[in-house]
Amino acid sequence: MNRQAISTDSSLQSLNDYGGYDFPMRLYLDDFRSLPLGHINWHWHKQLEFSCVLRGEIEYSVGEAKIRLGQGEGVFINAGRLHAIRPAAGHENAMAFSLVFSPAILSYGVESIVYQKYVLPVAQDRRLHCLTLRQDIPWQREMLALLAQLYGLFQERPYGFELSAQSLLVQAWREMVLHLNRNTAEKGGAGDASEERLKRMISCIQANFSEALTLQQIASAASVSKSECIRCFKKRLGVTPVEYLIEYRLSKAMEYLDGTDLPVAEIGQRCGFESASYFAKTFRRRTGLSPSGYRKRRASG
Repeated sequence: MNRQAISTDSSLQSLNDYGGYDFPMRLYLDDFRSLPLGHINWHWHKQLEFSCVLRGEIEYSVGEAKIRLGQGEGVFINAGRLHAIRPAAGHENAMAFSLVFSPAILSYGVESIVYQKYVLPVAQDRRLHCLTLRQDIPWQREMLALLAQLYGLFQERPYGFELSAQSLLVQAWREMVLHLNRNTAEKGGAGDASEERLKRMISCIQANFSEALTLQQIASAASVSKSECIRCFKKRLGVTPVEYLIEYRLSKAMEYLDGTDLPVAEIGQRCGFESASYFAKTFRRRTGLSPSGYRKRRASG
């Protein structure tokens, strides 16, 4: 399944489908050329995630950690962690697959010894944000091979697919848990408070993006100064609050252009752009197309 743009609520929790109770596991192909903004925006979910690079080089941002991975490498992203994925500069045709799954699929019940001893401690470890998986470390190479088998299994879906998929995932999890130590994982530590402040400020932006929004208003949402607001965004997301606001307005404009017949000028107004000309200029600078040109290209497939 090709992953499209991530929909989130005001806290940046993903609203995408990650599988039901009957089989709580989904595999997505991340082809960045097919995404409206060319990357997977910041989000978090209650599920666990493995992501592996199929082609090119990809930059993963997980909390404050910045990780650049090449073909054949991967990353584990823990539950509840803010993360974003984008192709590295010069690798716009990069591709990855991401396996998102509920911790429950790793055991035979949340009351079981397996869940309580080998799953829950990892999923609830607030210090463990992510773990990179490289080919030069034997046990990580074994994990990557198991995940590659899972990717192939999802493509073929033979009879017994669900049994085989769960078995391969449990094997990969076992490799990680048996070798995991606190020196190989990226830590969040005291950064959790900063992440909560960031979520409140992002919630403010998403709730008020259609209106004139000042830096002071964004900072006030988390009861911090304007300078701390800027520092928090730059450290966590690599952009200023205003840059994030513009990017979010553009993403909402793309949703309108894709899903409605509203006039371009009205879409710009609904998305908080002060004039139709400023909307068109900003949109072209970001995408290389005018809003009308973008709508025509998406409509033509």
